[in-house]
Amino acid sequence: MRAGAGLPREPELDAIDMYCPHCGKPLPIYTAGSNRPGLLFPWLFGFEYRTQARLFGWPLVHVAFGYNPHTGLPRLARGIIAVGNFAIGLVAIGGIAAGGLVLSGIGLGIGVLAGIAVGWTAIGGIALGITFAIGGLAISIKHAIGGLPLILYLYTVKPSIART
Repeated sequence: MRAGAGLPREPELDAIDMYCPHCGKPLPIYTAGSNRPGLLFPWLFGFEYRTQARLFGWPLVHVAFGYNPHTGLPRLARGIIAVGNFAIGLVAIGGIAAGGLVLSGIGLGIGVLAGIAVGWTAIGGIALGITFAIGGLAISIKHAIGGLPLILYLYTVKPSIART
């Protein structure tokens, strides 16, 4: 046990807090006098993680939650796999998300599972799908299944010409 363990911490970094014990990288721990409150209170301002690996200029995985403490704006996750309050990616998971495969509260994409889902194929409480929709209110051009299914036919049927 460390000497003075019952006393409050000094307002400076301890040597054991400066580096991660597993990987050896510096830890972003700041004290009460820090000018970076997002690192002192991560649960208040959220956090952000982005892989170094990139595909088509986008990070392979991007996770972003909360607000940016410097700008005050919500963080946006953009990546091949994006997870956050607001997410855009090939696979997007979040409160409001857009992309290829989407799992969210409000979603826009190709395959969408959301409370309010808009996409090529949509599943949700309110689902608006181009080819397929399942939901409490399901609206689609071809197939709709749900409590109130509405199928919009864009194809018109020509009336048969009566023979005389």
